[in-house]
Amino acid sequence: MAMQAKYAQGADGDPEAIYNLAPLAGLATDGATEPLPSTPPASKKISPCSSAGDAPTTPKHRTVSLSDTIQMPLVHIPAGTFTLGADDGYPDEAPPHAVDITETFWMGATEVTNAQFALFDPDHDSRLEHGDFLQFSTGERGWPLNTPDQPVVRVSWEQAMAYCAWLSDTTGQTFTLPTEAQWEYACRAGAAAPMWYGATDRDFSRFENLADVSFQQVETHDPWKLPSGAIHPWRPAFAQVNDGHHVSAPVGRFAANPWGLHDMHGNVAEWTRSAYHPYPYSEEEDTTALLRVVRGGSWSVRPRRARATIRRPYAPWQGVYNVGFRVICRDMTPPPAE
Repeated sequence: MAMQAKYAQGADGDPEAIYNLAPLAGLATDGATEPLPSTPPASKKISPCSSAGDAPTTPKHRTVSLSDTIQMPLVHIPAGTFTLGADDGYPDEAPPHAVDITETFWMGATEVTNAQFALFDPDHDSRLEHGDFLQFSTGERGWPLNTPDQPVVRVSWEQAMAYCAWLSDTTGQTFTLPTEAQWEYACRAGAAAPMWYGATDRDFSRFENLADVSFQQVETHDPWKLPSGAIHPWRPAFAQVNDGHHVSAPVGRFAANPWGLHDMHGNVAEWTRSAYHPYPYSEEEDTTALLRVVRGGSWSVRPRRARATIRRPYAPWQGVYNVGFRVICRDMTPPPAE
């Protein structure tokens, strides 16, 4: 009811703006600005990460307790070597080349949720998703993106990094965003296919939340009784699949990849720590970069635009309707060898 009242008086008071930046060849940038958050209130130290299991052969998961009711599950990512990029994708995905992930790390099993982010910035609002030319939903002015278990969106790279700094301070562990190499390596989980579960034309309804029948069939506000939905037909979707979600789903609703990570290709796209530069990939930090790399796809794109190798550039101050993030932790004790 509170959300209905907030949006009942008309258009959102903080509309998204589209900026035409100049990315590398092969990509178009779209997104929205959001004001940076005020300094979050001081918070007490929260409990350090704890093992999710006692058996020495199974402790691949850890949990950070953020409050009495809010947890953050992490999974262990081993070191290794993989091929970054692709030669059959967009120009900025090439050339494919070998990259070494020299250190193990822990990665969020899911994207950071609205509830988890609210502990850092209680005033942030992921808001609603609107149609292209009409407002839509059953009784509200949009489909909510701001329920507690949905992934937080409309956060800038700067806000995501600030959250990581807050999380590091409150836990005593070192949290940050993954590099794009760490992200792609973890997404693939040893697979060579475009998606961790196989080809882009495979039924993804059990694996990822991507543009599908549910996305195409978002209905207009009921009293209008219009024959078409609020989504233009030119907003493409994979009409042979129905994953059951119009917009983002609560995190972890879809199958995890072999390393225990959920929603890597879909739900929302994710900020990485990396600056947007042509390949070959470099580990060097670029503190002056005008663009940062977003990886993965979302509920609003088809599998082709959600492959493990896809790259999107956004300015670090942009908050985007379908972009969130997940964290990594670099200094936890690795699980015992099996």
